[in-house]
Formats: sequence, structure tokens, C-alpha cells
Amino acid sequence: MSLAAFFRRLGKARKHLPATAAALPIAAFATLVAAATEPMISWLVRELIDRTFQERAIPSWTIPTFVVGLFGIRGGGWLAAQRALCCATARDSATLRLSLFEATLQADGTSLSSRSAPELGNIIARDVQTGAALLTQSMLLVQCA
Repeated sequence: MSLAAFFRRLGKARKHLPATAAALPIAAFATLVAAATEPMISWLVRELIDRTFQERAIPSWTIPTFVVGLFGIRGGGWLAAQRALCCATARDSATLRLSLFEATLQADGTSLSSRSAPELGNIIARDVQTGAALLTQSMLLVQCA
């Protein structure tokens, strides 16, 4: 799928999923921050070890400080991205559930008479949960790709 086709599909989904539209830039920025730390890990460890043990230019206590700090930034970025996607999914699930319940209330009564109220509620909840799971997984796959 081309990037233009992806953004076209995202634009179509955006009008139906308002929380996702707000959360995507947050998730994208947090992902970029976390991804930027990936190449820094090997560079930082090499520099710290070389300069600490060979040249004695850096005090040895700075190694764990820098490594923990870098992993903290990395973990915080991934946490922020996951949190933004989870919040968007929860809000959009509620929006979809409300839309489905409104459509059910406006539906023709004869088509609903063959099912009980709890059965209809379970169908709507299952459909929304499936949609939310698909939305989250697709965003995570796009994020990891």
C-alpha cells in the first residue's frame, strides 16, 4: 500500500474517529522520540566504556546514570505512544458504541424482534470491541513498520 493510499484511508476514518485524529500526532511524536534513542544506545555505551576505562575522562558513576536516563527516555516514549493509542481507542469505542446503539434504537422493530435485548447488547459490544482491537493493532503495525 502506498503512503498516499494510507493517508487517504486515514482521512476517511478520521471523520468517524475524532479521538484517534487527536492522538495520532502524539503517538507519532512519542514514537519518533523513542526510535531516536535506539541508535544512541550502542553509541552511548561504547563512548562511555571507551572514555571511562581507557582515557579516564569520565567518572565511572556516569555510566549507569546515562544508561538509565536513556532507557528512561526510550521507555517513556513508548509508554506515551501506547497510552495515546489506548486512550483514543477507548474514546472511539465509546463513540462507535453510541452510534451503534442509536442505529439500533432507530431500526425497524420487526427486524429486532427475533433477538433479545441482552443478545443485541452483546452483539454491539462484541462488534465495537473487535473494531477497537483492529484499530489498535493496525496503528501498532503502522507504528512498528
